[in-house]
Amino acid sequence: METFENLTIIAVVIAVSIAAAFWLSNIATMHTDIELLDIKLQAQRQGTKVTVTAYIKNRGTKPATIILAKINGQPLEFQATINPGETSTHALETETSAQTLQVSFVTSTGKEYSLLVNVP
Repeated sequence: METFENLTIIAVVIAVSIAAAFWLSNIATMHTDIELLDIKLQAQRQGTKVTVTAYIKNRGTKPATIILAKINGQPLEFQATINPGETSTHALETETSAQTLQVSFVTSTGKEYSLLVNVP
């Protein structure tokens, strides 16, 4: 009988510990703001003009504000706020004969996302 009581107490302690761990991890992630952008690029050439289409998804937990875009280091005026879970599409234009472009996006937190895109 004493063994059964000990096993019951151990099972209850383990169950409460697991529940407390899940609760604490949930609280920690709710109050942790994460900025995480998933960016896909496509480029099209028309003569010397290149249009880069950016598909930007916010996979983070807080809104992300992009304050600057750069193509091959040249800044372009750009402003966009993307809420968590949302995807937005933006077109950037430049004059170049390059076959590969480095496209960068800078957010209001100072984080820079850089990608390369081939121009057909």
